[in-house]
Amino acid sequence: MKDDPSSVDVLYAKVQLTDGSKRLQEFVDTVFAHFLERAPDLMQREFEREGVKLHATVMNSKLSLSLSHQETGPRYKAAENRQRPREGFDARGIFQELGDFDFSEVPLQTVHLSKRREYGADGFYKCVAEYPLNQFQTISL
Repeated sequence: MKDDPSSVDVLYAKVQLTDGSKRLQEFVDTVFAHFLERAPDLMQREFEREGVKLHATVMNSKLSLSLSHQETGPRYKAAENRQRPREGFDARGIFQELGDFDFSEVPLQTVHLSKRREYGADGFYKCVAEYPLNQFQTISL
């Protein structure tokens, strides 16, 4: 989420509700503020921004398969991927070709509260709580 596209470690896509409202952003920012205030031992502010930056990870150089890091088996079983240093890459060409690419619209049925740096058997962040939404929303990636 750096501002210099010539040297990035992770490439993100913005996430927003298809109706253009800020309800999802307001919801996650409220949850974030709640945990910062009431459970500071569980949540730490890592960045200067006020709220959560809604995004979908498109590319993460830490999980890439390079010649210097030959992996065997699924990436989520290779714990060493999470320990190795990031390898930056130049994303300017990607932004020029796909800068306004619409990945998809997907229904948003539940919100998961995940614990960073802990992973489930599926390789994703460990889900510690789920919040079902009463009304399905659609998000655009």
